[in-house]
Amino acid sequence: MDGIVYFARASKGGFADESKMARRMLKQGFAEFFQSDFRDEDLKLERYGKPYYESQGARRQLSISHCREGVAVVVSNRRVGIDMEGLRRVNTRTVKKCCGEKEVGYVFGCDANDRKRDGVLPKDAAKRFLKLWTLKESYIKMTGDGLRTPLGNVCFELPDEDLGWTSQLLEVTGTGQKNQFFLYTMEDFVLALAAQGTAMRFDAGFLWKEYRCLD
Repeated sequence: MDGIVYFARASKGGFADESKMARRMLKQGFAEFFQSDFRDEDLKLERYGKPYYESQGARRQLSISHCREGVAVVVSNRRVGIDMEGLRRVNTRTVKKCCGEKEVGYVFGCDANDRKRDGVLPKDAAKRFLKLWTLKESYIKMTGDGLRTPLGNVCFELPDEDLGWTSQLLEVTGTGQKNQFFLYTMEDFVLALAAQGTAMRFDAGFLWKEYRCLD
């Protein structure tokens, strides 16, 4: 197994402290995946702020994301990035700024006239954009370069048909042949994972688990 992804859904009022929730999830992830304790003092940052964990010469990879709808973390031996987004309004100008030509066509679908107008995307188109957005964000989190990488140059190919907003896990083709990308969609949020390198073992892969919390 290459790693474990945990996601926790927030109640209507959201989490009181997203950072505290992420730490709880990381502690469970380290115990389950690395069979070791997680200690805050061993959490470090790369030059541009990407977190990693280093203890007794061992370097372990992790990534954290949160939004109004929840919190997600991933722990792994591979370099990873994760992003979580809830449903929200999306402006057409954002699509044109952040997406490549094929991605713009995917977002707008058959209605080419929408490409020429400024305004708010219809709900279905906004869903399609947020799938691409989370994939792009997960990639720049994985590399650690952040927004120094133009998002319009980080492109992905999703199926032409609208997959809907149902529970499912999909591996996606995207930037860099030596990387893997995954998209996990639920009714109220979308979650994307980028992992450096390709799985070479028959038992490789990420375990996706919903983190059940009492508060």
